Amino acid sequence: CRPRTFRRPGDPWFYLHARKRIANGTPTPDYVPLQDYLFRHDRGAFWMGELAFRYFGFVPFNRFTRRAVDGLMDTRTLYKAGLGGGGGSGRMTFRYLVHDLSLPYATAQDFIDYVADTLEIWPLWLCPLRALASTPSFHPYTTEPPGGDGDGNGNGNSNGNGNGNGEGEGNAVTQPMLNVGVWGPSSKKIDRFVRQNRDLEAKLAELGGRKVLYSHAYYTEKEFWDVYDREWYTALRERYGATSLPTVFDKVTVDVGRERERKSLRDRVAVSWPFAGLIGVWSAIRK
Repeated sequence: CRPRTFRRPGDPWFYLHARKRIANGTPTPDYVPLQDYLFRHDRGAFWMGELAFRYFGFVPFNRFTRRAVDGLMDTRTLYKAGLGGGGGSGRMTFRYLVHDLSLPYATAQDFIDYVADTLEIWPLWLCPLRALASTPSFHPYTTEPPGGDGDGNGNGNSNGNGNGNGEGEGNAVTQPMLNVGVWGPSSKKIDRFVRQNRDLEAKLAELGGRKVLYSHAYYTEKEFWDVYDREWYTALRERYGATSLPTVFDKVTVDVGRERERKSLRDRVAVSWPFAGLIGVWSAIRK
């Protein structure tokens, strides 16, 4: 049987291949070289590459166009394009929800249902995460027992003491989690976009989850430090003489007010279609 590869420009994107296999209705084995398997989602950036074609609209999405722009369709390049859009400020990301959100298994289904009902983003990325040591960390972790009641008792928003609101003593043994990747289009209106993100963050906190902080965050400072251990973090900054540097809150949260105040013609053009996308592509090529 001929090996199925996913790295060459003429190869299918993995998610399109998987979708075709599922539609077939008959289980069909694929023999995939190890390197192709490990990097099977790189071309097309999982399935976000399709949104790049939708953004420009006039570019058809087929195997010929995918092959023609293959050099721009890997995950690293598309991520840089998203950050570069809108004059290097990452304002292209105001068109999309791009979050990895990790939850206890006991509440993961409730969260998936919420995303399906309110955002209608499909497909979703599901990836099991191993249990981490129950020390203060910005990494996702939970102390909620598998199959718990999902009411917040013993979840990972407690900075390790076992309770979602930081009170009382729960099970201190960390448990595996489920990472849910929510990547898809959102509202183009900034107020609604921000509300969608804040509602998502609130639901995540309610269900005992944590974000992976590569993505935009819209917490207030109080909300952020309700999730993460500020005392531990401050002590760490003091230990390494880093108190003059911006905090992690400063780095990951979006200054929405600043974005609303951009009124110059240049700024308005930079975030408008199709210039934001073209600036992002140019930024990615230069880097």
